Amino acid sequence: EMDFDAYHIRLIAELINYKLPSGSVHEYFAKKFYGIETVTKEEYETSKAMSFQVLYGGVPKELESIEYFSKTKQYIFDLWDNYINKGYIQTPVFKRRLYKQNLPDMKPQKLFNYLIQAYETERNIVVMEKIQQILKNHSSKLILYTYDAFLFDLAKEELHLKDKIKKVMGFPVKIHLGNNYNEMELLSV
Repeated sequence: EMDFDAYHIRLIAELINYKLPSGSVHEYFAKKFYGIETVTKEEYETSKAMSFQVLYGGVPKELESIEYFSKTKQYIFDLWDNYINKGYIQTPVFKRRLYKQNLPDMKPQKLFNYLIQAYETERNIVVMEKIQQILKNHSSKLILYTYDAFLFDLAKEELHLKDKIKKVMGFPVKIHLGNNYNEMELLSV
């Protein structure tokens, strides 16, 4: 299994043109928020909760001093403004238009969530096409996809394909190996 590290946070970073580290995003934000170098487990969990707050509830005032969050807030505002004035927004990958008349009871944060979900899905389609090209002449198969993870049935002699697959995924991923979900163990981040 390969699953993206902080997938939605990284998608937002692409939308707002913000460079995130390849390491732990939640640790990175905890360091910025608390002004520290070493992050405790509690600070990490708080940082993770703050990140999800942004995704589902908006940018709280106390995070606006961190550039990522202030840029996200501005992006949400601009997205809403575009939606109100043009009557639609456009998805980042396939440029599909999501029209106002098809999105009832919309609010800025809900619209942002719709866009992030559309972006995730469209991006994953592109990633899956690249993965299928890698696997097309092999016995290994992509067998399941969820919003932030891909499950493979990799032949032991084709385990080397994981590096090529990881590269086309484009963001940091955690790799777990095992004969089934109960036996999965973290291989690398």
